[in-house]
Formats: sequence, C-alpha cells, structure tokens
Amino acid sequence: DKDMALTDVNGNGVTVTGKESILNDLELEANLLTSGDLYDKVGAALKDGKFTLYDLYLLKNNLEVQPDGTIVISIPVPDSYDGAQCKVYRVNEDGSVTEVTAVLKDGKLTFETDQMGAYAVYQPVKVDTDEPGDNDDTTKPGDNDDTTEPPKTGDNDFAVVWFTLSL
Repeated sequence: DKDMALTDVNGNGVTVTGKESILNDLELEANLLTSGDLYDKVGAALKDGKFTLYDLYLLKNNLEVQPDGTIVISIPVPDSYDGAQCKVYRVNEDGSVTEVTAVLKDGKLTFETDQMGAYAVYQPVKVDTDEPGDNDDTTKPGDNDDTTEPPKTGDNDFAVVWFTLSL
C-alpha cells in the first residue's frame, strides 16, 4: 500500500497525503471561505486574531466522502501570516473550534486527521513573546501594565535645592 498525494482541484495549495487504499479514486476540493454563516461563527470564536478558513472535501464520483483512515492535510500559510505563530483549528458543526496539533513544514501547516470539513489557519493579533512552554500568563515587572511613571533616576537633589531657594 503505497503513499499517494492529492492536490486541491481549486488551486488553493492544499494537499492531502495518505495510503493509496484510502485515497485511490478520490479528488480533493478546498474551498476558501470569505463570508457566510460559518465564516461569521468562526470569526466570533477566533476574534483575537486573523484567520483563513477552508472547507475541505474528498470527492468520489462527485459525492462527498470521509477518509477511511488517517490522512495528512497540508494547508499553506497565508502570505501575511507568520507561520511560526499560526495554529490550525477544526471547525465543529455548531461553529465552535477545536485546536489541531499542526507543524510548520515547507511553508505549510501539516496535521494528521481522519476527518474532512472546515479548517481555519489562525494567527493571534498580539504576538506572544513569552518563551515556548511558558504558559503562566502572569504579569512580570517591566511588562506593559498600563503605568506611565517616569523612570527613577535617583537624582532629586536639584528639585530640593530649587524649592529651598524659592522659599
């Protein structure tokens, strides 16, 4: 059972790889969604960033089918996105999203699944500058904590002298 790859018939750069026994006689269709009810629901779920939404189908004789086993989907990182910051989310039927473990490889986000459907490539607007694995979300000294005090230089002597002279 050899590996084989399917390329999106719409030219969106999405590919699917898997065993020939799973993908033989199938076509891959990847539709880029930019509006509609599903797009709005995903926008509400992923409101703290930007996303690109794809609806992915495997077709056999023009009928939608699910894979009969595990496949690997590769979705290109959009031009204006930083692939290292991107995540992939599977869109559930109710419009909620579930994160999928994806790795960045050759400019594409790649992940294993046994389900076709809607997937979103998401990038947070605020880029996380914490070290990888640092998920404590606590404010540290020096973080932007909305205070605007001038830096303390320790040089208040001149103000004291000036105040004394003016009296």
